[in-house]
Amino acid sequence: MRILIVNGIAQETQKDEYSHNALSRSFLPTEFGSMTCMFVKFSRALAALTDYVKSHKPEGIFDLKKTPFAFSVGCEGKTYYEVYDLDPQKRTLWDIGMQKLGNHIPVIGMFPFEDLEDQVKKQPGSPFVIDVGGGRDLPIVLDSLTLDEIPGIEPMPYSIFTLQPVKNAHIYLFRHLLMDYPDTKVVEILKNTVSVMGPESRLIINEMLVPDRVTVGDQQMVYLFDIMLLAMSGRERSLSEYRRIFGGIGLELLKEHRSEGSQTIMLETRLKA
Repeated sequence: MRILIVNGIAQETQKDEYSHNALSRSFLPTEFGSMTCMFVKFSRALAALTDYVKSHKPEGIFDLKKTPFAFSVGCEGKTYYEVYDLDPQKRTLWDIGMQKLGNHIPVIGMFPFEDLEDQVKKQPGSPFVIDVGGGRDLPIVLDSLTLDEIPGIEPMPYSIFTLQPVKNAHIYLFRHLLMDYPDTKVVEILKNTVSVMGPESRLIINEMLVPDRVTVGDQQMVYLFDIMLLAMSGRERSLSEYRRIFGGIGLELLKEHRSEGSQTIMLETRLKA
């Protein structure tokens, strides 16, 4: 406790008696403390990279069932998310951690959704926004939610590795989803939606963007995420890398919608004319 107190975490009320303060409360399991389990596991996976590289072929890193993460916990044959499903308590902490983290990564203030109001009114039969991997997700994710937690959202079971069942939506939103996968899987995932897009549909990718060059003193979050994602065969990407992916699946980049004060961006794409 003394080490914590001297760093401002919790407070000493009298000799050998302690109580929470605002900083110590942030470490509770219901707050950012929920991410401790996740970061510990990522650290273990990164520490095991040397042994992983010695025992795997280079292409193994692109196999979702042979990730450094699964290797480090003796669960090869399962994906990153399947490993977490083995322990409901850790899965719950992971869910809480992602919710907390998501609150600090912008989703508004970039793409002007309101500009599509007239288009949406003219085509009332077309869904406005399909939140791929959000409102549309695997049953195990949807079952962990209550309708009170997602007002105005209709949850629908869906796997991103199957054909998107909703055609001609105005917007297909991929929010912090593609970073979990290698390029080969990203192409597969996007093709499943590109094939059902209409001429006016927009496919929007909301991710952090790796700058073309590193600037001394710049924000570190995108680089830290990039290192951690290596453990689960994912990665952050640069604009040129996204352009290459778009060009191979029939998409064209219309506009980059950047956020203020962060490395988060929304890439607005449509079918090539």
